Amino acid sequence: MAPVNRILATFLGAALLTGGCAPIDTGEDTTDDTSQEEIQPAKGIWATEDWKDRGDWYKTTQGSHLLDYGVFMALEMPGKNSTHPKFAARTNLEALGFVYSPSAAGRTLTADARLPLGVVKDTHKALGDTEPKEYLGFTCAACHTGELVFGTGANKKRLLIDGGQSFLNFEGFAQGLQKALEETTGDADKQKRFCTALKDQATCNDRLEAALTRVSEINGRNVVTDDGDDNYLTSIDGPGRLDAITRILNDVFAGQLGGDTAHEVTVPVSIPHVWDAPRLSCVQTNCLAKNSAQRNVGETLGVFGHIKLRRGADGKIDPRLGVDASAELANLYKLEHSLVSLNSPHWNDDFGKLDDAKRVRGQAIFKNECGTCHKEPYASTASGEDFVFEGGGGLTDDKGAPKDLQLWRVTTHLYTDVGTDPRFTEVHGNRFVSSPELTTWFDMNLAGAIGPEKAAETIAGLRQLGLRKDDGSISGLVMLGMATAVVEGTKLKELAAAGTPMDKHELEFFRAAGETTEFTNYRARPLNGIAFTAPFGHNGAWPTLVDVLSPEKDRPTNFVVRPRSFDPAKVGIDTSKPKASEWHFDATKPGNSNKGHLHGVDLPADQKADLLEYLKSI
Repeated sequence: MAPVNRILATFLGAALLTGGCAPIDTGEDTTDDTSQEEIQPAKGIWATEDWKDRGDWYKTTQGSHLLDYGVFMALEMPGKNSTHPKFAARTNLEALGFVYSPSAAGRTLTADARLPLGVVKDTHKALGDTEPKEYLGFTCAACHTGELVFGTGANKKRLLIDGGQSFLNFEGFAQGLQKALEETTGDADKQKRFCTALKDQATCNDRLEAALTRVSEINGRNVVTDDGDDNYLTSIDGPGRLDAITRILNDVFAGQLGGDTAHEVTVPVSIPHVWDAPRLSCVQTNCLAKNSAQRNVGETLGVFGHIKLRRGADGKIDPRLGVDASAELANLYKLEHSLVSLNSPHWNDDFGKLDDAKRVRGQAIFKNECGTCHKEPYASTASGEDFVFEGGGGLTDDKGAPKDLQLWRVTTHLYTDVGTDPRFTEVHGNRFVSSPELTTWFDMNLAGAIGPEKAAETIAGLRQLGLRKDDGSISGLVMLGMATAVVEGTKLKELAAAGTPMDKHELEFFRAAGETTEFTNYRARPLNGIAFTAPFGHNGAWPTLVDVLSPEKDRPTNFVVRPRSFDPAKVGIDTSKPKASEWHFDATKPGNSNKGHLHGVDLPADQKADLLEYLKSI
């Protein structure tokens, strides 16, 4: 793709990574043999103790359906084991990076005490269902809840970070689930135990087969080249990384709407934190979606939601009818709203008390070395009280009716100028959807939204920028933006018809219609809470902040990614004494470059130490 920095986006807003949701507490006793005490002999504590909307974040579903809920809970682990452990057992899911609530809060933050945060029972009608069914689904909390384990013996603690980035090994989970389903289907003893646990002898085989078909289709569309290890816990993604954009485009256009073949999953990026999502002018790596509603619709589609074009009596598509989609728009607003009251985590004295003199000196160094790109609106705003944030530098000038809104500024830079790995932009920027039917649908929706004249101008602009070809094929990211916009519009009409209308501007967090959408830029976000977001870089190429501030020649090209670990001295993950069985990041692989971002690398050692102290404190 040509290094075009911005495109006219009058109406479009693509939707990719961020927030989701969680389950509703039924008060039922759901204890069975998959329930376990906390595996770590550690007290679970929250990094942000006073988050008033924590319940909404962890209890709100979004419209995700991976497979039959009962099948998931009855399924055994793959492999031979005399005790027949369940796939849903905490030992298994925690090894895959899922995070569990502290015991005292377990019954209030999950509907089923056996499940980790963000893995939920989502009851709704999926495509083809004649009545609502119970599905195993994902929510925002599955990917956006962090956890660190520190201390020893009786002093060991689990620090849970609301809105943080998890070390979820998504590919390990997906492949392990398929393997468990396949083995149960092919092993008479396992199948017998499965049907007994499911308590549904009449239809257990049909439910098992349907679940296997569903998971196999998802995995078949999203092929990941593994690293040669037969252990299903490992993959090229590894813990804490996910190529969400490829998966969304595959599921929407290679699996549901058509117009594209499945592409190999090759561009994993670090799962981002989301504690500032409602405040930031953009959230994704490349600032693709300014509209929070459409961003979250896209996220729902990425975690097993569905979308289908509606057709008229003649079988032809009719944009006036909208789409069928599982995304629960009101719930997505509730989730985004819950994050308004969430502040970023702060340094824990258990990691060592901060040196105030070094911190003050480091703040001055930060302003000189980092402040131009990484704005500090948090230093002059009282966050978490309302949608409107007033204060000093680092705020945007965006105006959105019916309110004026000053968002926290996220600066962006052309990816070639940043110098970090380019594959994220290059791979996604060169993907096109080629379908005459979808092109017609796109054009009709665009004309309906902004009028024929402006639509013609926008289409001409897309052609000029190489985002629409002469044969009518359209950039996959642009087409995804249209799909999520149509889902939003359809759902707003349905809510109004049901007597529960939502204000479009409020749903979009009063963001003004974006004049531009950025395709080839990488973001430089505000850095509050950065100490708890390792590994660093959009692709997770730097294990610690010390490595970020090191010259390229001194950055590690191979290091262990040890989930839940923390190195308070270097500020990042603990990479000491690596074991061969642990997952290693290889910076020499495509997409994993640790080059670029050379700010601060030439500072004297004492100034780097001061800067690091300040970064710990914000």
